[in-house]
Amino acid sequence: MSKVKITSSIVNVENNYFYEVFGILNKKENKITYFETDELKTKVTYSYNTNTLIRENKNLYMKYTFNKNKETKGLLEIKDIKRTLEVTIKTKNIERKNNDLKIDFLVEEEEFSYKVEVKENE
Repeated sequence: MSKVKITSSIVNVENNYFYEVFGILNKKENKITYFETDELKTKVTYSYNTNTLIRENKNLYMKYTFNKNKETKGLLEIKDIKRTLEVTIKTKNIERKNNDLKIDFLVEEEEFSYKVEVKENE
């Protein structure tokens, strides 16, 4: 495992979230983990092996699996009301170069773009 600099963004029609943080690149498990600098300190884990994005904070647990040009089911748990919703994910595009990643996808017909750039220490 190595500490890396991560630049990430999640963009949709209404919002543009951008973070520059340090995180962990676990080469053995082929995943990255980092905490966003939002007020909820959202923990983000992305598995390159399964193309699965998990975001979790005290209010929310979200798990989306991406499969290019196919529909998959995602889970969205709202913790304070103990309610889990299943949502439809349609992955339009996945681009990966080394550990950098860009995914364009729809959640119930709402467009999102998730982008991660990983800079390993020299």
